[in-house]
Amino acid sequence: MIPSAADGDLRVEVVDSWESLSAEAMRFVDARTQNPFMRTAWLACWYRSYLPPGSSSYVVILRNRRGIAAVAPMTVRRIGPVRLFRFAGHGVSNYLDIVACDEELPFALAALLQHIAAMRPSVLEWHDLNSESLSFDLVPGRCTKLYPNPRALLAADWPTHFRATVRHSEERRRYVRHHKRLELRGNCTFVPEVSTAGPKLVDEIRELHRRRFAGTRNPKLTDRFWVFFSQLADKTLGGDLVISLLRLNGRLISVLVGLRADRTFVSYFHAFEPSLSRDSPGHVHLMLFQDYLPSAGWRALDLPNG
Repeated sequence: MIPSAADGDLRVEVVDSWESLSAEAMRFVDARTQNPFMRTAWLACWYRSYLPPGSSSYVVILRNRRGIAAVAPMTVRRIGPVRLFRFAGHGVSNYLDIVACDEELPFALAALLQHIAAMRPSVLEWHDLNSESLSFDLVPGRCTKLYPNPRALLAADWPTHFRATVRHSEERRRYVRHHKRLELRGNCTFVPEVSTAGPKLVDEIRELHRRRFAGTRNPKLTDRFWVFFSQLADKTLGGDLVISLLRLNGRLISVLVGLRADRTFVSYFHAFEPSLSRDSPGHVHLMLFQDYLPSAGWRALDLPNG
């Protein structure tokens, strides 16, 4: 066993399905992390929609005398004699990590790696571990730095933030021109946050996304993603999930989808009407949204994967 920061050693428990995780463990996860990709609603939808064929859920719970010290939501599958472990969420998530109290993280991560190594031959593929994560420097061996993610701190007022974000005056004037051109086309309606996302809106967002990314290898073009997204909207819209819209004469021309990490908006995906690309509806929408964010209590805009 690995010594813990609290009294006693860390003991390992394994739960073989996310649905079987105890209410205690669920509460621990949501209380200990603001990372939206590691919270219970996201993980529940991911396990339901994205558990790879041939893989099984493998949720590691680490306990000390005071209770749960860490939770590591994972998957495992056999490739010949080798057990391949991955963190749940790979493929459509960012910032995959172990959930632990900061003081317990070194001990919890050591215990997790020891547990996996004991089942040799075994491999842990840890995708999307952000280089800003506290776990990053605790992972032994070679670890490729991915992003740190760009993050824009929001000024209290829009003019200050606009000048700091778009430094060149000509670029600021170009944005104003694009905004005016859109308004000349008709009724331009900005909806900063929707309160409901039923099947009709999800279909609108999906069709806009399909037009924008047609012919690309975008993983969000698949049917499976939109089943996942619909479930996520049912569970977390108004909480972790945030959807913002821009409409022109009632027609959806831009969508921003993100997740709440305390007072940081973590951008997840966006799409705009490609036939209006000369008027930059996506750019206009992003600027309108940044104007809105501080007044709604947000403090930063996070852009994972750049």
